[in-house]
Amino acid sequence: MKPIIMFLIAFMSFSIGAFAQSVMIPASDTNTNAQTTYVTSYSLPSNTGNFSLQYVGTKISGTVAGTVLLQGSLDGVNYTSVADTLTLSDQAVNTKIWDVSGSKRIKWRFEITTTGTNKIASTGYYTERK
Repeated sequence: MKPIIMFLIAFMSFSIGAFAQSVMIPASDTNTNAQTTYVTSYSLPSNTGNFSLQYVGTKISGTVAGTVLLQGSLDGVNYTSVADTLTLSDQAVNTKIWDVSGSKRIKWRFEITTTGTNKIASTGYYTERK
C-alpha cells in the first residue's frame, strides 16, 4: 500500500507544474485567395504573466503569400498589433512562435491576410510558461 501512495504523490507533484497547450478559436480557419481571417484566443486572465502563441499555416493549394499579425486587446473588441509580422511564403508550412511576457491584454488573435491565388489552413496555439 505504501509504494502505491508514494507513486501517486510523486506522479501528482510532476503534473502540478505542467501547462497544457491550448488551441485558439476557431481551431482552424481557411483563407482562400485574397482574404483576411482571424484566429482568436480564449480570454486569458490579465495576470497570466508569461506565455507563448504559435501560428501554423498549412498550404492546401496555390501559391501562398501574405502576412500574419499578432494582435492583442483589453476589451476583446478593439485589437492592436503588438509584435513583428510573419510573412507567408510558398512552402508546405509557415509557422512562428511569439513569446509574451507581462502583458495585461486578455484577448489575443492572429490576423491572417493572404494575397493572390492560394488556399491555406490556419491554426493558433497558446501555452503558459513559468
